[in-house]
Amino acid sequence: MGNRFRIFIWTLFDFANTSFSILILTTAYSVYFREVVVGNSAIGDFLWGLAFSISMFVVALISPFLGAIADHSSNKKFFLFIFTYLCIVSTGLMFFVERGDVVLGMVLLILANIGFEGGLVFYDAFLPEITSERSYGRVQDMALRWAMLVHSLHFFLSILF
Repeated sequence: MGNRFRIFIWTLFDFANTSFSILILTTAYSVYFREVVVGNSAIGDFLWGLAFSISMFVVALISPFLGAIADHSSNKKFFLFIFTYLCIVSTGLMFFVERGDVVLGMVLLILANIGFEGGLVFYDAFLPEITSERSYGRVQDMALRWAMLVHSLHFFLSILF
């Protein structure tokens, strides 16, 4: 498999990660959680922030261990799969969160974000395998630009329709 194809695949994964970040953490689910699940903006914001903070605290605790595994293990794909699967399943189960399901909504957010952030550790560990150290910034920039371009287009189309 050529490096350009591997970089393209890596970019697609970044596109999916950006989707989670924009739709779940920033816009759609955060507003749904606050306005519908909790039904109160002030308390909903506090609970959202609490759940997000808990998830990031767990990520801060486990990231050094995950980084060591990513750097010294041949199982990066396995761990990337496990954390991505945790994120996908938790995000999918958010569909069933309804008005008043505050604890369920918070637990799913915590698990999804741990899966998302933990997966990023292993995702980033693949960068040295697809490009040279000199090109890290350029490849990461390209992936982020494409993701933002496509998501901006999607956002503007959703406003029109």
